[in-house]
Amino acid sequence: MNKCKQIIDAAHAANPAAFGNVASILYITLKVRPVLLTADILANPDLLLDVPDYQLIGLRTDSDNTHVVGIKGDGIVTYPYSWCVTDAAEATGYRCQEIGPWDCYDELATPPTGQTFVQCCNDIKAKTGHLMPDMHGNYLDCYNSPPPLENLEDPLDLGRVYLHIDANNRVVHPPYNG
Repeated sequence: MNKCKQIIDAAHAANPAAFGNVASILYITLKVRPVLLTADILANPDLLLDVPDYQLIGLRTDSDNTHVVGIKGDGIVTYPYSWCVTDAAEATGYRCQEIGPWDCYDELATPPTGQTFVQCCNDIKAKTGHLMPDMHGNYLDCYNSPPPLENLEDPLDLGRVYLHIDANNRVVHPPYNG
C-alpha cells in the first residue's frame, strides 16, 4: 500500500490539477472481503468464518439512497460465496450451493425503478428462507452498500483517493479519486 501511495503522491506532484489542486491527498482505505473460491468453500466451509460478515448481502442503492440499483444499475444483486447448510444425508455432514442472483428491479412501479432496500432484502430472505440457518448458525441479512460517488451526501472531491486493500494491506483494485 505504501508503494501505491508513493506513486499517487508523485502523480499529484506532477499534476496537482488532476487532484483538485489540493495541498495533500486524503487517502481513504477500505478493506475488501476476501475472495474465496467455490471449490475451497466446498472443501472447507469453515473458511467462511474468516470473513466476519459473510452472511451479509450488499445492496447497492441509488444516489438518493432510496432504491436498490445493483452494481450495474440493473437491479441485480449477487452474493459472492457459496452458502453451506447442515445436511445429515451428505457424507461431509453439509451441503453447499450458490445462491442468487436476485432481481430487485420493480417493473410495476411508476416509473419502473429499483425496489426499496427493505423490499429487496425481504424478497431475498423469502427466496432463501429454506436455507436458514447455515451450518454456522447464521442467517442471511442485508447491508446498504455505499451509493455511487458524487451524490449529495458524498460530493466529488478529487483530493480524496480510495484504496481498496485486503487483509494483508495489499491494494487489490485500481485506486480512484473522487
